[in-house]
Amino acid sequence: MITGDNALTAAFIGQKLEFSKGPSLFAAEFPSLGKIIWNDIDDKRVCETSNQEQLTKLSKENLLCISGDILGKVIMMKDHMSCARIIKCIHLFARTSPSQKAIIVGMLNSLGHNTLMCGDGTNDVGSLKRADVGLAIVNNKEPSKEKKAEMKTMSPWVDKKKLEGKGWAEK
Repeated sequence: MITGDNALTAAFIGQKLEFSKGPSLFAAEFPSLGKIIWNDIDDKRVCETSNQEQLTKLSKENLLCISGDILGKVIMMKDHMSCARIIKCIHLFARTSPSQKAIIVGMLNSLGHNTLMCGDGTNDVGSLKRADVGLAIVNNKEPSKEKKAEMKTMSPWVDKKKLEGKGWAEK
């Protein structure tokens, strides 16, 4: 799940949707290449991962959440595939920027995953385009009473009297 919302909100939703059976862990620091410090919901240090095997094992036992600021450091890694493998293990991405959303989707695609992105604003266009399936949610305003009344009297069929005397191109 990729969201611009707070990490705690994302973790709550992820737990309710049963993204993982274990407790939520939050990436607290990315002090060096590949090393991630993980905290619990009370912001207490739980563990650290320093290689792909440790991260994969941790992701099978916990709901892993990373925020946009830590994600930015991961993205800046020179090795694209190492970054993609880290991203693959994360369940929740919180407080992400529009460009980070597009990068996450692109990296998951590069690993052969099928991706679906659902967005509700123009800031999601990049990730919607990159996803295998992009679903844009558009909020249309409710038509006014006058517009509803006008729509009831409208017909999809053109009145023949209005077309009399007009040439083909004018119809």
